[in-house]
Amino acid sequence: MLPLSGKGRKCKIRITMENSENKQQKQRSRPYPRYDLEDAVGFIRVVNKLGGTKVSPQVIAGELKKSVTNSSYTGRVSSAKQFGLLSDDGGKFSLTDLCRGILFPREGGDEMDLIKRALNSPALYVELINKFGGKKIPDMTALGNILHLDYGIQPLAKDYAAKNFVSSLEYAKVLMNGILTFETSGIPAPASASETWVGKEQFVPSEKNYLTFEFSGVKVIIPRRKETEEAIADGEFKSAKEAIAEFGERFIKKDESAQNTQ
Repeated sequence: MLPLSGKGRKCKIRITMENSENKQQKQRSRPYPRYDLEDAVGFIRVVNKLGGTKVSPQVIAGELKKSVTNSSYTGRVSSAKQFGLLSDDGGKFSLTDLCRGILFPREGGDEMDLIKRALNSPALYVELINKFGGKKIPDMTALGNILHLDYGIQPLAKDYAAKNFVSSLEYAKVLMNGILTFETSGIPAPASASETWVGKEQFVPSEKNYLTFEFSGVKVIIPRRKETEEAIADGEFKSAKEAIAEFGERFIKKDESAQNTQ
């Protein structure tokens, strides 16, 4: 505010200087894990140490000697959520079933299977895995540029996002000579106590986490997610169902009928 004098009066005027760049809305990157998967698993171990269920942000931040507004703390919370390891429970944080499966694996191989599942949880990583599966990952500079040009990551964040993606692939052991070898076994490992293995072959999924269909003796188990439910509702599963049913009729029902006549 500057004083302005005139005959017999004084007043004040406000001088405002605006940078034209400030008038424009600041561009932000699409969500991406600001910390890699290994760091996220380390973070959830801290949450588990503090009880693992409905732990307050202040308690977690205090354990890390950070404030709840510290960017390191908020970045780790965001990353753990994107990897499907942490849930917001009424303003407090709880470990997910996927997270508990990683921390407390039922069998020796379960931990790595679930780590791969966590790797395939962030929306950005799902797209990248689909793009580069079975292919050589570009060098860091090229990958960063691809993230910026094709995936909405801003220039200041692209190299960091690229580094975290590759580090996460290495932690999940899905990089071989630079080639992304990510594969799923077809049936995911159990994520909670309601999902069990019967013997060593039959998987009994929970209705909460999976959609189950059976066509002509072929059982199909699909993770219950918003994307999968919407795709099925839109009819994108129709052609697959017809192909599966045809396969069942030709090779399973026919074989069962032959056995019954013997």
